[in-house]
Formats: sequence, C-alpha cells, structure tokens
Amino acid sequence: MPRTDVGGKVYIAPASNVTISHSAKLNRGQSLAANSLPQMRLAGAFETKLTINFPICNKLLDGDSFNFGSGVLRDMTGTTSKDIQIGGRVFSGCYLDQCSISLAPFQAAIMSANFTCINPPTGLTFISGQEAPSSDLSDSFAYGHFAQIDGASNFSAPIHSSMSYSLDFRRAYSYALGSKLPTSVFLDEVNKKLSMQSTNINNFINESGAFSTIAVNLYNQSGALVLPLNTISVSNNARLNAQNLNAEAGTILKADLTIDESIL
Repeated sequence: MPRTDVGGKVYIAPASNVTISHSAKLNRGQSLAANSLPQMRLAGAFETKLTINFPICNKLLDGDSFNFGSGVLRDMTGTTSKDIQIGGRVFSGCYLDQCSISLAPFQAAIMSANFTCINPPTGLTFISGQEAPSSDLSDSFAYGHFAQIDGASNFSAPIHSSMSYSLDFRRAYSYALGSKLPTSVFLDEVNKKLSMQSTNINNFINESGAFSTIAVNLYNQSGALVLPLNTISVSNNARLNAQNLNAEAGTILKADLTIDESIL
C-alpha cells in the first residue's frame, strides 16, 4: 500500500493470513417464452472483499515501512481509498470496512483489517508468491506486556489480562449510468469499541452507563512507540455500557468492561 508521508515508498504487511472473496453478483432470470431456459443475469456491482491479519510492528527498510497497521489507521479511516497489492496483483480502490486490534501478554499485537475493493483485478493471471523485502522484524513487534494503559482504573482493577479494540465503518456507494464504478462513496457511520479484561471491577455503572476516557499505547521491546500516541483510545464522548464479573472456585476474579463510542 503506498505511503502518503513518503513519496515512492510503501507499507508492507507482515501478514499471517490473507483472505480474498472475489465473486460476481448474478441472479437467475427466466422469460415467459415457451421452452425458455433460465439465464444468469448481472444483478449488482462487482466488488471484492479482502481480509488481512498481521502483527503490528514499526520496522523501516529503505523508506518502506512494515507498519501496515499505522498506514491503515492513518490514511483509510475517512473517505480515502487505497490500492493494495497482494502477490503481484493490485486491488484498486480499497475502502476500510472494519479493523480490530487484539492484545495479550507475551503475544504480538494482532490487527485484522477488512476492506471492500471496488476495482479488483480480473483475468487469468494468478496471484504469485512474490517475495517481500527481507528484514529481521523480531525487535520491532508490539507486545502486550509492553503496553501502557491510561484511564481504565476508574472502573476496573489496574491488572489487565487482555484488550480488544475495533473500528467499524458503514459506507454508501453511489452509481450512475454509464459507469461500472461508483461515482461517489459516502462515509455514513463510524463506531469504536474497546473491551478489556481485568481482575476486578472498582465501580459499577448505573442504568445510564458512564463516560470514560481510555488510551492504550503499544511499545516494542526496545521501548519505541509502535503506533502514534493515543491511536488506540476512546474520548470523553465514549460510554462505558457493560461490565461483567465472573467468580469461579480455584481461579481469580475475571472482570470485563466494554466501551462504545460513536464517531459519526
């Protein structure tokens, strides 16, 4: 994916899994003519769904960045589309539908990003095993045990065992006569969700929930910030609306909290 901050350079995803859902939209149609056979007819715009899972890291190599997650969060959370290259094939006009980050101790922070591509490649040229630039990424991954959490202690115990963060986007695609590609793409809705697990709940919410501001910052083992400061956060407009507490014999208390924020 091209970098917007450095000309001629790209973001590279150190992906562990890639899924491509590529299909035509056809419906069965049949006429009233005698002895006519059903036919498949075009019934919608052609689009491709992409899912890319990868650990978050901040390695640079000759201006190319393996911090694909930073590029996604920086450039694709608005109305802008990007081209994404997978195995030598370029998927043009990719819009971010959803992205999530999961975090646990002694595990690399994992991002999953889902895209809609409005102008995918077609033809008989298959995706190849194109090599990515060789680089040692081991010191550049963000790990859960290096993360710093601010603001959660108002409602949960200060010991947190896991965290998940997600951004969801709802877009409307406008089509016009004479073009198979959208003439406009509108961003209708953006929602954040942050969930955390801790060892206890400090304060229980009432029926109105509670306003909550939380930020989670990711660092690698060298102490370098991997994503820009407070990229993973909810503002004072966010609402803590769910708390769960589980007590089981022989184990520690497990408490969950969920915070939702509507951006648009």
